[in-house]
Amino acid sequence: MGALFLTVFLDAGQPRALGPGLAYRELPGPSFTLAVIEIDPARAALRVLDARRFGRPALTAREVAERSGALAVVNASFFDQSTTPLGLVVSDREVRNPPRKAGWGIFFVSGGRARIVGPGGFSVSKAVEQAVQVGPRLVSGGRVTRLKPQSARRSVVGVDRAGHVHLAVTTSGEADASELAALLARPPAEGGLGLVEALNLDGGGSTQLHLRAGGFEQDERGIWPVPIAIGVFPRP
Repeated sequence: MGALFLTVFLDAGQPRALGPGLAYRELPGPSFTLAVIEIDPARAALRVLDARRFGRPALTAREVAERSGALAVVNASFFDQSTTPLGLVVSDREVRNPPRKAGWGIFFVSGGRARIVGPGGFSVSKAVEQAVQVGPRLVSGGRVTRLKPQSARRSVVGVDRAGHVHLAVTTSGEADASELAALLARPPAEGGLGLVEALNLDGGGSTQLHLRAGGFEQDERGIWPVPIAIGVFPRP
């Protein structure tokens, strides 16, 4: 089963393998449950998806998956009342939205490797395949950052020490930012995800996830559609 990346889901918090480089689990938090998709970028592709490429200003995660063929989709960028994305968006090496002067972090893919950095550690180049600028950073260097006490529905992208990407949304309850960050940074042996970097995506009514792979489906719906999402695709 090593070639399938992770084992079959049996108990709460344990992962279910859904194909090469893709697994799903549900992780209990203090006052919320976290649905987590884990991706090995060496075996599954990550893309930033822009609803405008499908002729719409905004789409639900399910609609994005149906139109793009993605195995999994999670909402990404902030946006204004006209659904215009806020912050940098790079999709398939094309800059779809310019950077924003803000203390947000940047999730990007370059050379098949996914990373999260602060605004000072990034510059747009042809080597950048995908990127979104959002925030705040929840975990940096394996440590929880200073965060304002605020509870809400949450969407997250993070990277662990092995370079695997974790896309997560709250499916029940509201998560305080610091409590969520602590769960993300906590070692797997202690019930966490062991992320070294994690970035808060747009939350609240934007929080949504659609997953359909390996005979399994999970559809966590948001209140409204979103302009930008992160999708997971099988590699050729």
